[in-house]
Amino acid sequence: MKAKKPILIILGEPNSVFVELISKVISNKLLKQINRPIILIGSENLLNAQLKVLKRKLLYKKIEKNELDNKLQKKIYLINVNYNFKKAFEKISYKSRRYISNCFFEALKLLNTKQSNIIINGPISKKYFLRNKFPGITEYIHAKSKKRKSNRPVMLIFNKSLSVSPI
Repeated sequence: MKAKKPILIILGEPNSVFVELISKVISNKLLKQINRPIILIGSENLLNAQLKVLKRKLLYKKIEKNELDNKLQKKIYLINVNYNFKKAFEKISYKSRRYISNCFFEALKLLNTKQSNIIINGPISKKYFLRNKFPGITEYIHAKSKKRKSNRPVMLIFNKSLSVSPI
């Protein structure tokens, strides 16, 4: 049986509550249901600092980008993207723009090389990250993707009982 491609999760705005949400949602039980590896893309130092503040745990294995050729098991992995911070949670500002952009760059490389076909992103500040250059993150991802098949990107929110796509 062909190995399933990993799900990419960009940790997004480094000062959001996304790490708390991820640490509550992702568990071994969920991994068995998903039946594919999960790759988090973000700062390992920030992730650990935030988990410590939140008194939460998240078991993951750090991997390098060149290790993705290996067959990944149904586990949680992390590709580290450097981010300088003073406190685990700071005020949302323009400071995180380059970090978020680097996270998307890593994820889009994996999508464009067909090493993954699913991307989930944490919250992104339109004000500070997109700066009115794109109406939303869907359009940003579309513009940064090298293998565009359409000039009209769409976002799909999907689960087993409901699929929603804004028009």
